[in-house]
Amino acid sequence: MPFSIFIADIDNFKSVNDTFGHAFGDDVICKVGELFLTYGKKDAFCARYGGEEFAMILPHDDPVSVAEEIRKAFAAFPFETAEGERHFTLSIGAAVYDRSHPTGSAFFEEADQALYAAKKNGKNQVVLSN
Repeated sequence: MPFSIFIADIDNFKSVNDTFGHAFGDDVICKVGELFLTYGKKDAFCARYGGEEFAMILPHDDPVSVAEEIRKAFAAFPFETAEGERHFTLSIGAAVYDRSHPTGSAFFEEADQALYAAKKNGKNQVVLSN
């Protein structure tokens, strides 16, 4: 059975906490969690991984379509602040499992490297590993 993973990171999250406070930052994190559960539906495993990072394991080989839906929904969500409506973004790295991965850690690392590429290439995007 094919499966895949993606890892998402809230772009510039330190500035969210620094500008609006940690309680507001918690609300931003909660929104990502809510979107992961909504778009992961019943067949995915979703988890918060680190401070502002999340991971999703999917029982199919198309992580990009789900990741893109989450990325777009998060970017479109209006967060109300004292300065008015604000929008935030996610960078997401994805990988599809194949038998060339010697360990689960190597598979996860491949998605993590795709996440770094998404950050390096301008953020607010999904990158699928090669």
